[in-house]
Amino acid sequence: MTQIINKPKDTVSQVLNGVAFIHQDKLERIKNTGIIKYKNIKKNQVAVISGGGSGHEPAHFGYVGSGMLSASVSGPIFIPPKTTEILKAIKEVNSEMGTLLIIKNFEADVTAFLEAEKLAKEAGLLVEHVIVNDDCSIEEGSYKKRRRGVAGTIFVEKILGAAAQSGMTLGELKMLGEEVILATNTLGVALASG
Repeated sequence: MTQIINKPKDTVSQVLNGVAFIHQDKLERIKNTGIIKYKNIKKNQVAVISGGGSGHEPAHFGYVGSGMLSASVSGPIFIPPKTTEILKAIKEVNSEMGTLLIIKNFEADVTAFLEAEKLAKEAGLLVEHVIVNDDCSIEEGSYKKRRRGVAGTIFVEKILGAAAQSGMTLGELKMLGEEVILATNTLGVALASG
């Protein structure tokens, strides 16, 4: 497989610009950020946001749209987005019904998203979160379970996005999300190193 990359440091920005351009009738990229947001957000439903490090496309911008995410926040390759960008995304899509953050269970992701949630609440915004931890693989060298949020995140995003569109409240979405997360298990297996 051949890859054409002009400058590796520009790759994430170019991908986000391309997605926003191709789907400009539905999506908008917030300039100078990793945020892709849905243009037709309804103010009478809970906004749903997810995100993480780039390099796992189409996660998460590929799931922004009707009945799915209101916005996604992409960080650099394999690095979560900055707290300031997550907070900006919350402010961009915030509705009177509040905002739900779908966070993948990686230490840096959890830290950045929870800090953004704290700052949003301090600013008077209604925000809650769920932490996806579907992967039941074993951490290398320790036999200690490390429940990452990986492929199962897609199901959580789709189910909660559709439930938000149907009119569920923020509290109801959080409860539903926790039920879906408990019922979702995946097993990640690598046959060779990346």
